Amino acid sequence: MDTSAATDFTMTIAGRAVAGASSYEVLDPADETVAARAPVCSPEQLDQAVAAARAALPGWSATPLEERRKLVLAVADTVEAQLDTLKRLLTREQGKSLDDAAAEILGFGYWLRGTTSLSLPETVNEDSAERLSVTRRVPLGVVGAIVPWNYPLGNAGFKLAPALLAGNTVVWKPSPFTPLVTLKVGELLREVLPPGVLNVVSGGAEGLLEYTAPQTVTVRRTAPPAASA
Repeated sequence: MDTSAATDFTMTIAGRAVAGASSYEVLDPADETVAARAPVCSPEQLDQAVAAARAALPGWSATPLEERRKLVLAVADTVEAQLDTLKRLLTREQGKSLDDAAAEILGFGYWLRGTTSLSLPETVNEDSAERLSVTRRVPLGVVGAIVPWNYPLGNAGFKLAPALLAGNTVVWKPSPFTPLVTLKVGELLREVLPPGVLNVVSGGAEGLLEYTAPQTVTVRRTAPPAASA
């Protein structure tokens, strides 16, 4: 897949394609030519992404666990079905071999499938005439998933799978060096997950990491800000 002339990469907010406030060049590390242009998320668009995730949270968290399992599995199926396109895109922007890119994409699906096998058991700590004490695993809310450049999908799977299965909604931000495969996956999943459950934004390191809107976003990142950018 030649992405050299591709300019139609868009973010995903509330299940819809969203162009950035501006765009920037994504370079092929092999020869430093321009692989494509990626959108830059404005502060207002980040607000919209977080608002979409918050709006989707009540419905998603109330969705039965078995249904959430099926949808997370559908995410894995959808990504794996586009293996050839995605591996070429990942190689173009990240520089790893096609075989390594394919392994990462398949690993993403493998991790999602493995995570869906987990249960969310309730633990009864005490059930007596005086009290009933039960420990339940409940969603945290909106999760900000910040992913570094070296494994854009592999590291994302570690965050997305447990967050979605547990009933959280997500705002996913890739490194500015490797945003293209993430943006493409966001596009593919618009018809898989309910609107707002998974939002994808792109741009620089600022924004999601320091998000200070009234209701806090739980941020999950793989590396320090300077490394994950």
